[in-house]
Amino acid sequence: SHPDYQLPIGQQVVSIDEEYFRPTEVELLIGDSTKARTKLGWKPKYDLPSLVKEMMESDLKETSEKGIEVNL
Repeated sequence: SHPDYQLPIGQQVVSIDEEYFRPTEVELLIGDSTKARTKLGWKPKYDLPSLVKEMMESDLKETSEKGIEVNL
């Protein structure tokens, strides 16, 4: 490791202001689209694999445009 990027042991690097915590912070959020489907007739545009594919393509395009090298 490069000495310019080393920090002394025990030195505080990041601090967190609890003011910005959400009051109902939860570990796991799970959505259920049943109500939107039944009451509104809503249908998703994407299934999970196509959603992941589109998100990855978008991220890779953005990193490429910014000149960031991606190693997959």
